Amino acid sequence: MGTSGGRYNPWRELRMLDELIYEQTDLPSGDAWWVPAHNVILMRPGLKQVQRRCALAHELGHRELGHTGQCNYADASRQGARAEADADAWAARKLITVEQLADVLVWTDDRNEAASELWVTRRILDRRLEYMHLGERLMVRDAVRRREAHDDGRAADGEV
Repeated sequence: MGTSGGRYNPWRELRMLDELIYEQTDLPSGDAWWVPAHNVILMRPGLKQVQRRCALAHELGHRELGHTGQCNYADASRQGARAEADADAWAARKLITVEQLADVLVWTDDRNEAASELWVTRRILDRRLEYMHLGERLMVRDAVRRREAHDDGRAADGEV
């Protein structure tokens, strides 16, 4: 849902969710909030396009994961941090496919450069790398090795 040309589009997903309300407003903290009691996503105005894209995907992740923002347990702060990490991980998976990640990592190991190329924030890229499954790690590693072998072969033939 919400992909365009292989790239996830959280704005398209937002438009498809008729009952969901989106508003820009000043917030006391953070870039965006999911308010489940009112089925609303609030976003701070003035964010750059990449920040808006990632913030919206993150808040859609809260919604998709069923986060309520309510916790009556003694470890509420730990659970809140876990919900934030889970929403980041959900957004990162949607925003960065393994294929896109491999395509970027074959030519750069600079995470800021990779994030820019993938059109995500550094935090979302870091979360994607942190939560990759073993199979995904192997796919990325193999793509990088194939590219390195291909480049070494071209260099040996004098094609640089």
